[in-house]
Parts: sequence; structure tokens; C-alpha cells
Amino acid sequence: MKALYCPKDLNPRAKELWKELCPMLSRKGLLTDEDEHLMKQLCLTIAELEFAEQMILDKGYVMEITTKTGQPYAQVSPYFSIRDKALERFLKLSDRFGMSPAARKKMSIEALLKQPKDSLESLLG
Repeated sequence: MKALYCPKDLNPRAKELWKELCPMLSRKGLLTDEDEHLMKQLCLTIAELEFAEQMILDKGYVMEITTKTGQPYAQVSPYFSIRDKALERFLKLSDRFGMSPAARKKMSIEALLKQPKDSLESLLG
């Protein structure tokens, strides 16, 4: 497999993640040339998730909003919604790369089932 080139349009944090994740996934045989677009989305999603988490920590769980009439009221941080959507996307994307125990187990079972019948019979005795 040729090395995947980091897309130029990634933000700085997503580029760092690309450089960290691609070699790791490649060594494990979980990344192919065809995965470039999914990998890009995974890096962007992790960067967005980290950003939302940091904004929640920096700005607090509740934000004071002022209405058009000038009345203040407390509202749950909108970064929770951003974080939750990013987390949902992360979990889906990370499973495609075998980044959870359940995904790795599923990938192992699928690889085993793809083996020729003779190989499976020898494993079973």
C-alpha cells in the first residue's frame, strides 16, 4: 500500500491526527488506499469533538443568553449538541477502522469466515 498523503485542506489539529493515525492503522493492516476520504472525515470529526469538549470546559456547561428584550436567561451550552453529533460520527467512523474491541472482534470473525473451507476445517480439527 502506498502512503496516504495528508489532505491540504485539513485544519492543523486534523493534520496532526492524520499523521498519528495513518501509520498506526497501516501497521495493523486496517488502512488501504481507498480509505482516504473516510480517514479525512475521521480526523476532522476527532478534531471537532476535541474542540467542542474544550469549549464546554472553557465556557461552562451553561451559558447566559440575552433575549431581544434584554432579559438574561441560562441555556445549556450549544457545544453539547456539537460534541454529541461529533461523538456519534466518531463512533461510526472508528468502527470502520477497527478502533474498538467490538469492531476488532467483528473484523477477526469476518476475516476467519473469508478463509477457504480447508483452512477453517484445519482450525476446527
